[in-house]
Amino acid sequence: MSVEFKCSGKGSAPINLTPLIDVIVQLLVFFMLTSTFSYPALQLELPRAAREEPPEARQILILSLSAEGQLYLNREPVAERELEAQ
Repeated sequence: MSVEFKCSGKGSAPINLTPLIDVIVQLLVFFMLTSTFSYPALQLELPRAAREEPPEARQILILSLSAEGQLYLNREPVAERELEAQ
């Protein structure tokens, strides 16, 4: 019992170009659309942030209270009524 396959001799099947053309058209449309987004359409004047003082210019205040109730501002004794002015 043997099986014989007959070859028609036509060669290989032709390549279907329709899906390839569809992909090329989609890529073309994609690149045409994305190339228009590279230039901004609106000229915007965005607000700038206010500049903050550099850390060196800031004055650090240390307020301490002793067990006896004496106030100290940066290790210097200060009266309670003079605290706000300093």
